[in-house]
Amino acid sequence: MTVNKSKFICIGEILWDKLPDSTVAGGAPFNVAIHLKRWGCEVDFISCVGVDWDGDNLIKNLESEFLSPEFIQRDGEHITGKVNITLSDYGKPEYDIVEPVAWDYIRIDENNLSKITRDDYVVFGSLAQRNNVSRTSIRKLLDSQAKKIFDVNLREPFYSKEIIYDSLKKADILKLNDDELEIISSWFDVHGDMAFKLELLAARFSLDRIILTLGEKGALSFYNGDIFHHKGFKLQVKDTVGAGDAFLGAYLSKLNDDIQEVDRLKFANAVAAYIASQSGALPALDLHFITRLMDSKLV
Repeated sequence: MTVNKSKFICIGEILWDKLPDSTVAGGAPFNVAIHLKRWGCEVDFISCVGVDWDGDNLIKNLESEFLSPEFIQRDGEHITGKVNITLSDYGKPEYDIVEPVAWDYIRIDENNLSKITRDDYVVFGSLAQRNNVSRTSIRKLLDSQAKKIFDVNLREPFYSKEIIYDSLKKADILKLNDDELEIISSWFDVHGDMAFKLELLAARFSLDRIILTLGEKGALSFYNGDIFHHKGFKLQVKDTVGAGDAFLGAYLSKLNDDIQEVDRLKFANAVAAYIASQSGALPALDLHFITRLMDSKLV
């Protein structure tokens, strides 16, 4: 297991994913925080839940994953977040994201900011910026000396070109999927094949690295002027809820390891494929299965 000396500060939504046959804890930054913790990283998670049964049980979920609830705020005026999810025949989710909810009202104080160093990473997304209160709090973290990782999460109607542009200007590392690449590229008049688009976006926004997930086709990254690709692993998909979050958590857990970039992609693809073969975003990890998958020819 990786022991990463850097700390990851994840901020954003925590909620209940209401799937057709179950209700599970979720939210992209929450999922990423859990996966980082499972892979041995030091993690702080900043969010807000309601003063209700749902909030109480999300905090219990957090603690069951050995994450501290120190930075989880309670909001007596707004309910805990919920998302109603329907699945296509191929397991692709569609989301009905309830609003307003507690995670729209995350606040930052000096206790949050004082603990951040230049060796740390702030992981943030676009969805939690739909409300001005949480967006202002995220921007305060982005003014810190930490490195910033922007995990794009375009959910209609909760994003805008302005929010994405401002986030890209603050980011050091960008993670997005192929659909999101097409949308963002069209906004900023970036044309060409996927590799060329990554190169142009990196140059335009002074990004150190871009990570692009491609679903069943694996993932690409642009790093140090080069494009890296891993084709992914072929498993029977149950649902893809949280697969991208699992990918990012696994990839970031290897960020400072002395390994080849393609090996980071390989590990992250194996974890994401395993998650997609299970139900929900946070099934128990089967480390032996993931290891065997990485050694297999299922690509």
